[in-house]
Amino acid sequence: MNENKHTQSRVDAILNSTDGITRAEANPFLYTRIMSKLGEERSVWAVISGFVTRPAVVLSTLCLVIVLNVFVVVNSKEDTANTATQTNSLTDNEYQQMASATTYDYVNVEP
Repeated sequence: MNENKHTQSRVDAILNSTDGITRAEANPFLYTRIMSKLGEERSVWAVISGFVTRPAVVLSTLCLVIVLNVFVVVNSKEDTANTATQTNSLTDNEYQQMASATTYDYVNVEP
């Protein structure tokens, strides 16, 4: 019986805890702020900057730049290897023509 009284007193205390509650009141200028935000026109630049500064857009752009850099580096290594093989494939005649074109006579400087 004593336990039933204790339970009943706890239930009454919980129900009476809402007696002092009053209605919450907002800031008097909240309504005017909300209405001004709803009424203002957003410029194109504000919309673009709002979209570009999103973390998902920034992260995806950064990943795209990194992937493009890796692609360029891998392709440039292949191009360098192809250029090296093409340079070594010069015939002896072509090499002699290049060497004779770049040789200078430093002994007889005067014409």
